[in-house]
Amino acid sequence: MRIASFLACLLLFGSSFLSAQEASKLSEIDQLKVDAKNARFSNTAVASSLLLKGLDLSQQKNSEGDIGYFYRKLVSEKGYAQQLDSARYYFNEGMQYYQSVLKEKGIENMEDELLGAHLHSELGEVYSINFVFDKSRDEYTQAMKYYDKFDDYIGVGIAKINIGNISLRQGDFPTAIEIFLEGKAIFDTTEYHYITAEICSSISSAYEKMNILNRATEYAQHYLNYIKKSDYEAPGIINAQIYLAKLSAKRGNISEMNTYLSKAQIGIDSLDLNYLKPALASAEAYSLLLSNDYEKAKTLLLAAKPYLEESKVDPLQVFNYKYQLAKSLVTTGEEHQAQQILEETIITVDSLHLYEEGIEIAKMLSRIYETNHRYDLALDMLKKHQFYTDETIGLKQQLAFKEIETKYQNSVQKNQLLKQQQKIDEDAWRIKRNNLWIVILALLLALSLLIYFFFSRNLRAKKEKELNDQALKSTQEKLRISRDLHDNIGSELTLIKSKIDQRIYLLDDEKEIESLTEISNYSKFAMDELRKTIWATKTNEIQLSELEDKIETFVQRFDINYELQSNYNDVAISSLTGLNVYRSVQEAIQNAVKHSEASTLFISIRQLSEQQFELRIRDNGKGFNTDESLRGNGIENMSVRMQEVEGSFDLQSSEEGTLIVFGFVAL
Repeated sequence: MRIASFLACLLLFGSSFLSAQEASKLSEIDQLKVDAKNARFSNTAVASSLLLKGLDLSQQKNSEGDIGYFYRKLVSEKGYAQQLDSARYYFNEGMQYYQSVLKEKGIENMEDELLGAHLHSELGEVYSINFVFDKSRDEYTQAMKYYDKFDDYIGVGIAKINIGNISLRQGDFPTAIEIFLEGKAIFDTTEYHYITAEICSSISSAYEKMNILNRATEYAQHYLNYIKKSDYEAPGIINAQIYLAKLSAKRGNISEMNTYLSKAQIGIDSLDLNYLKPALASAEAYSLLLSNDYEKAKTLLLAAKPYLEESKVDPLQVFNYKYQLAKSLVTTGEEHQAQQILEETIITVDSLHLYEEGIEIAKMLSRIYETNHRYDLALDMLKKHQFYTDETIGLKQQLAFKEIETKYQNSVQKNQLLKQQQKIDEDAWRIKRNNLWIVILALLLALSLLIYFFFSRNLRAKKEKELNDQALKSTQEKLRISRDLHDNIGSELTLIKSKIDQRIYLLDDEKEIESLTEISNYSKFAMDELRKTIWATKTNEIQLSELEDKIETFVQRFDINYELQSNYNDVAISSLTGLNVYRSVQEAIQNAVKHSEASTLFISIRQLSEQQFELRIRDNGKGFNTDESLRGNGIENMSVRMQEVEGSFDLQSSEEGTLIVFGFVAL
């Protein structure tokens, strides 16, 4: 959700009316972004200098999107350089700029109305990487409030994930799981499957830390399933299979472990993904180490060592591989080789919060140093060993407290239920003591109610049916509107995010410029789609001519010739019919443009009778096999939409092109 960056690039390339000198300045700003990114990890001073220069040029140009971008990146850069005071300074400067633009233009005219949310999120990340977790949580919470204010549920979900990660890093696993599940509930309603996959991975990791292996395996399987649904490449699937193999080994299910390892091995070999071999070897070696087969584990891990490419895999996978290799080397008497590996791994213990592993690493290093008469280093390792032990005990105590707290709450609830049951029993006893005339009165009242019910039930049933029908129609209408908002706006924003992530810093040639221009067009179209949905739902009926205008506006956004013919007397159609026909036409046109290789679209609207109308879309493309394509969601959605408005849908395709016919009725 790098909206400010997107708008910066939009301003950079979107205007054809800039002078050559102005365009040169924007190009310089763009180059400064790229140079600052490249220098970020190698030379923070140079990166900061480039960002400050970019901010100055943007302010001279009064480029709102670029100014917001550079304030955000300065906050982030100063944070990575551990300059917290400077990070807070640029955060405050950025918020002041945001408030001034908000006051001057109003929220509806701002290029990035979420700049405030992004700045809080950047500062939250700064505090997180510098281990100031309480302040980090506060900043992410503030960001979440901004996102919620502007109905950006994706931003709210990401903020929850960041807060959950803080609890995970602090070892508060139950709280982390609770927050992750809240985030998952948000993304379960979207097509951001890769985000849901990462949430499931984090939940699985938390359960693994708590040694609740069945739940860890359950969410690891969800992780694998969501990866398969997303656009992830094979490495993501293979990593999930490797993780599941490790969990199977922990649970003692060797057969299941071997199944996952076999699947991962096939994927690595068939796709030549050799850099994943150390992770695969690490998972298999884990089982061997559990069974004390250190020699075989060492041989397996050393065979994979030439393929270790730390830049391509997750730091945790690198840590696990080195940790297990060092452990097998120490056990087989090769302490000299193990020493260097252990010294590398203990550096990452703190950043990855792997305190249980840190206890054993510090213990092994202390013994090696003592054997080599390096008593000062041996003492340092003993101190680390004690520190990691204290941290681990603290986490276990925390988990135990959570368990006790849960039991206490359950006990309180149980006592409350017992008191309620006792009160019910006492009330029942009092009722039995009532006088006979009260019983007779109750019987008479019941008889009266029975007579009243007998004469009025038909009327009530009729009224209830009418109310239920109205409620059902209203609910269906709302569900349809929600689905349309989600399907269209969500998918466009997904595409924008994907493009921005891939291209935001890669603006070296015309091809990249063209790509960002395309992203700009998608963004504008997404907002236009929202307006069209509101247009169709704010009234009970629309004119057919309005629908024709919307269709022509939509087709004009594509680089394709078209002919639009109409022959009808303008009539009113229901807003639901108009919306469903329009969405179906959108799907048909997009399919033709993307897949048919057509040069021309032929669109016609004609009146068959007083209330019957027909809309045809024909292209001169290459056609397709309808039997195979009918299994796709797009064609199925068109058919369902037309059924919802009691319309018709027909599709014919051959080598000469494709014809789609929509039938619908007027009011």
